[in-house]
Amino acid sequence: MKNRPAQDETKVTIRWDVDGKTHKAEVPELVSPFFDVLGVELAVSLLLEWGGTPLYLPRPHSILRQGGDLVDLVGADKARQLGGTIGAGHIKIPICREFLCRYFHSQGFSKLKIARKLKVSDETVRRILNGRRTSELRRLYAHRRGKAVAA
Repeated sequence: MKNRPAQDETKVTIRWDVDGKTHKAEVPELVSPFFDVLGVELAVSLLLEWGGTPLYLPRPHSILRQGGDLVDLVGADKARQLGGTIGAGHIKIPICREFLCRYFHSQGFSKLKIARKLKVSDETVRRILNGRRTSELRRLYAHRRGKAVAA
């Protein structure tokens, strides 16, 4: 199984349109082929279903039947195409929480609905949508309380 990349992993920008407006967010380079092969909507479904867990990608010429998790979601042809693009075998799917927050926000979901859908706190969703890192927020709140925090 391919291991989880380091924190300084390469990111790729994904773009999608909603009502004529283009939105964008970054995802780990590892999941970029999922967007290329499946399109944004199916890739989002895959991230929600398997984010943070291993997924088996079939060989391009495998005989696939219904009943396999990936085949049920994307179909046999696209499952084979993913295996051919990324490589057959087990791969751990990143969670991509930041991307999913931005995607659902662009779809008109409220911050609370996004939090429930992704099983995170509403504060996490606000932090992601405001583009603030946890360390930045810690310093900001410590400053407001009159405490010093190391950078």
